[in-house]
Amino acid sequence: AWAALEQLSSRGVPSVTAELVEAPAVCTVCDVVLNSQKQFRQHIAGARHWARVSNYVASCTLLVTGAPPFTTEEDLREFFGPEFPVSAGYITQLPPRDPSEASGPFQVTFGSPQEAAAALAGRNER
Repeated sequence: AWAALEQLSSRGVPSVTAELVEAPAVCTVCDVVLNSQKQFRQHIAGARHWARVSNYVASCTLLVTGAPPFTTEEDLREFFGPEFPVSAGYITQLPPRDPSEASGPFQVTFGSPQEAAAALAGRNER
């Protein structure tokens, strides 16, 4: 569980894995105050917390379909442009749904739900 949280944290999900130095601590995903390390650990192990983390990550992610064969991560970064930056490591190519397709769709994850919404709106305006 800790490794999964650290991986999400490295992908832009607000940090909830740091050891508590002083109480209270705040889980920025769930917006709750935790008064001890024990509460903190119980909280981040809970199903509600994981559901919120999953929802947060999903709200930061756009599915890009219809890309030409051999599209690269750099192509997608150019597609969204400098005004909608995609941080390194936030692009994942999924396997094609149909074996006859040359490439599958891409998941592009932005730093926040607001950035993902702005990128989508910006692309639709172009």
